Amino acid sequence: MQQSDPPLTLADLVRARIAIACRCRRCFHAGEIPAADLAARLGADTPVARMAAGGALYCRACGARDVDARPAWGGP
Repeated sequence: MQQSDPPLTLADLVRARIAIACRCRRCFHAGEIPAADLAARLGADTPVARMAAGGALYCRACGARDVDARPAWGGP
């Protein structure tokens, strides 16, 4: 059995100074959230792949909780 790498967490993004790029799937409003802000809200050990699950994020434009979130690898 092959050992896999541990999941990328919000703490990893905070250390790397990478923000979270978010986009509403309903109205397509987009923006970035500092990873440190999400780590404070959701916990630093939250896996990046699961941070949008459960409706923890919402769109400021339309209020929808169907938000796609991923690391903003390109930077600010």
